[in-house]
Amino acid sequence: MSFVDEKLGVAIGLQAEELANKCDAQEILQKIKKIANDCKAESGGSDADIDALLKHQPAGSDKAKCLMTCFMKNFGLIDAGAKIDKDSALNVVRQLLMVMQT
Repeated sequence: MSFVDEKLGVAIGLQAEELANKCDAQEILQKIKKIANDCKAESGGSDADIDALLKHQPAGSDKAKCLMTCFMKNFGLIDAGAKIDKDSALNVVRQLLMVMQT
């Protein structure tokens, strides 16, 4: 995963955190945790890797990087080749901004 990918993941995490403040935080947090746990199982990551992800910290191991990649794929931010899907990423950010403005 590149530096840009990690920064995009952190930015989306921060956007999700702000969104949680304006929407049903519990519902959003449950969705994020479900995706993170599904990715943990797929990547072989650990609970510590999930904690780091949720704290917006860079991935510290190969398994943590795989977990982050899986997480970003599930949010539609990157494609199957782990390349940023700019249109999809912009769409996610637009949706978050629209919800935050309401």
